[in-house]
Amino acid sequence: MSKAMLVKTDKGHFLPIDNAFNSVAAGEVIQVELGNAKQRTSLQNNALHLYFRNASTSLNDAGFTVAKTLNKGLEMPWTEILFEQLIWKPVQLASLGKKSTTQLTKHDVSNVYDIINLHLSTTRKIHIAFPSRETFNDQ
Repeated sequence: MSKAMLVKTDKGHFLPIDNAFNSVAAGEVIQVELGNAKQRTSLQNNALHLYFRNASTSLNDAGFTVAKTLNKGLEMPWTEILFEQLIWKPVQLASLGKKSTTQLTKHDVSNVYDIINLHLSTTRKIHIAFPSRETFNDQ
C-alpha cells in the first residue's frame, strides 16, 4: 500500500511532504497527515466542499434557482448542501457508481467536476473553477 503525505502549516497551507520543508519558516508548526494515496486527500475534500459553496453562490448570482436549473418545482436558492445532493451526487453515482464522496479517488473528483462544469458552462453559461491549492489557501 502506498502512502501520500501532506503537511499542514499553522497558516492552513497544505503542501506535499517533499515540498513542504522548503517553504516552512523556522518555528512554524506543521501537521503531517498519512493516508492512502488513491483516496482523495483532506485538502481535496475541503476544496470539494468549497466548490459546492462557490457553485451555489454562482448559480444564485446568475438568477438560477433550483427550479430554474433542474426544471423541478423547488423555487428556492442554492446552498452548498443542495448543490452536493441534487447535482454532484447524482452525476457521481451515474458516472462512477459510487454513492458517497468518501469513496472518491483523486481522479474521480476531477471526472465528476469535468462533467458538471461542461454541463453548466454549455447549458447555463456558468463556469465555476475548482478550487486550487492556491485559491483554497486564500479562502
